[in-house]
Amino acid sequence: MTISVYHVRGFRQINKKRWKDCGPPRHIDGTQVTYTSTLYESHASYSCDAGFERVDGDDVHACASDGQWLGKPLACTAVVCGDAPIYPGARLWSPQGQALSKYNDKVYYTCIYPQPGQEMLQWTMECGAQKQWLGAQPQCVNQAN
Repeated sequence: MTISVYHVRGFRQINKKRWKDCGPPRHIDGTQVTYTSTLYESHASYSCDAGFERVDGDDVHACASDGQWLGKPLACTAVVCGDAPIYPGARLWSPQGQALSKYNDKVYYTCIYPQPGQEMLQWTMECGAQKQWLGAQPQCVNQAN
């Protein structure tokens, strides 16, 4: 079989003058994809969403002559902030059941010994995209009056 290659307006035509179109690149959870074309020899660039980091796979996939995207799917996982901070006089509560949390997880604090007017106060901290805890620190006393 003979394959003919033609260059027309900057695009390549192959095999009986049919464009090889890979269609849109597949969606992969936790990633963003950018591409300008879905035709043969075009590229799709993947990156992890904010708060996620790459653990495996290829950042760039290529549209092959058979109309398929080539490249190992990019795998991203949520960043981990580590243990939530401990504050004197504050009780930590985590819906995840643990202090080690991943992106967007929240932990809550209440005062062990609330001062007058603090009985209903609760502070929230959240695991941020840059692996840091964000939010206001609880203002509690460390002992009962």
